[in-house]
Parts: sequence; C-alpha cells; structure tokens
Amino acid sequence: YARERALVYKKPLSREYIKIARDAIRLHVIPYPKMKHVLLDDISPAIIRDWMVWGAAKGMSGKRINTIFEAMRVAVRWAYMREEIKSNPFGLIKKAHHEAKERGIINTDEAAEIINLVDFDPQRKLVVVLGMLCGMRCGEVRGLQWGDIDADSRMINLRHNFVAMDGLKNPKAGSTRKVPVPSAVLDVIESVRISTRWVDDGDYVFSSSDNRAEPRGSHFVRYSLELVLNKIGINKETQIARNITFHGMRHTFVTLGRMSGIPDLVIQALAGHKTGAMMQHYSHASQVINFDEARKKLESIHRKMKQGDKEHVI
Repeated sequence: YARERALVYKKPLSREYIKIARDAIRLHVIPYPKMKHVLLDDISPAIIRDWMVWGAAKGMSGKRINTIFEAMRVAVRWAYMREEIKSNPFGLIKKAHHEAKERGIINTDEAAEIINLVDFDPQRKLVVVLGMLCGMRCGEVRGLQWGDIDADSRMINLRHNFVAMDGLKNPKAGSTRKVPVPSAVLDVIESVRISTRWVDDGDYVFSSSDNRAEPRGSHFVRYSLELVLNKIGINKETQIARNITFHGMRHTFVTLGRMSGIPDLVIQALAGHKTGAMMQHYSHASQVINFDEARKKLESIHRKMKQGDKEHVI
C-alpha cells in the first residue's frame, strides 16, 4: 500500500506514519490471542470488536484504540479493493468513543507578555512568536532557513516543512505561502541571527547545535513553548489543564487576524489552511493579498495588546 501510494499516485506516506502504524500492529494487535496466526480473509467483525474490548480492558483510551483501528482498517480495505479478500469487516464497525479535548489558546494579555519578554533565550522566544504571530506549524518552524526570511520586504517565504524520518519536504497539504513578519518577530529574528553560529541562506534558523545539516527536534519546539509559558506564569500543570499546545498558537494567530479586521479568506491563506472554498482561491492568493495592509492590521492589534486594551480578549 505504501509503495503504491508513493510510486503510482505520487502521494507518499511519511516514514514516521508508517512506523507508527507498524508499531501499533506489532505491539497492540499481534499480542491479542484471537489475532495470532489469522489471515486477513479470516478477520471478522466479531474478532475486531473483541479486540476493541480487550484493548479497553487493558486501559487503552478511545483515541488510542481508534489509531490502531485505523492502522488495521487501511490494510484490510486495501486488500479488499484489490479483491484479495472477500469482504471488508471494518465497514460494519464504529470507532471507539472519544471526546476530543478542545485545544486551548492564550489570551491577548498573555500574548502581550510573550511579546514583551526580555532577558530570555531568543531562540526559544522566536519559536513561539513564529507560531503565535505568523501562524507557522511545528514542522515549518523546524524547516525554516535563513534564506526564507526577507527582512527588507518583511516577509517569510514558507517553502519548507521538516518531517521526522523524512527530512525536508514541502509544507503540509501543499500550503507553500508567504506570511508578513511583524516588527515584534523581526526583532527576535535579528537577536537570533546575531547569536547563531550558522546563518547562510541554506542553514536552518534553528540548526542543531552540533550539526548544521539538521534542525532542532520537535521536542525543542514543544519545550520552548513550555518554557515561555512558564516564564509568564503559566506553569506546566496549567498548560496541561488548558490543553495549550504549539498548534494552539496557530489558533491565536487566526484569532488575532480576525480581531484586526483581516478577511477570513486572507487569514486562511496566511495560515496555510486549504479547506472548502479556500481550495478554489488558494493557488492565486499570493497575487491578490495586500501583505503590507495585513501586516499593518496585525501590528495594530499587537500595539493594543501591549498597551493593555482589555476590550480585545481572546
């Protein structure tokens, strides 16, 4: 299935995704007694349902059960579509109950505190403001190279996404794009540039400390957010309770954009969202967006945040 996706349809699965699926089967399916030595054609809805009960009894969450369920379902469905097995038993089964926890975001007062942080590791701060004020994903932050930043036009050309085990790829869902860089971000970029060892166009902004050919790991991004939030008084326990993640910084970016009066279509383009009507306009977005106007509107809301305007709270 993975080879067909990559070679025929030119939509390769990430090596990390393949590893996660393989490990899920190895660790949580094969050990189940009823699954041992069972051929695909002999897997029945009853066996799958019994496996789900077995997993839940062992303490697996609904989310975890569904992840493993999907790893099995994809393989069986592919075999069924190739007519190698007679039926697809997964078509008769609902996934386990799982209530997705709402992703937390930070309010404008907290965002202002982050912007105003001084005497703090500029790399750590830059990680967070790139997500919060530029709408960048974790992989896009890791894949950011110095040549992607145009300080003169105050723009970032988002062309790279660093994926575990696969390395440098295009941004998710083909969302290569340009984003305006507010002054608050430019200042931190300059601080990082001054203190960084490798600053050629092809070097990563967040290069590994001992290898300029690779960026810092995803844990660096997550831990940077944890440290920054802790610095402004949001400890780890509160972060977990509020479910604040790095991806939530993109939600803050979207909210700030709307508060500043930027049209939703423009915000979606800047954030790299490719859904619904956006799909019809996205490929030409860079030709019609007034980036200077968008940046001015964002900076206007940033100024209000720094001045403590309580009317604007996320």
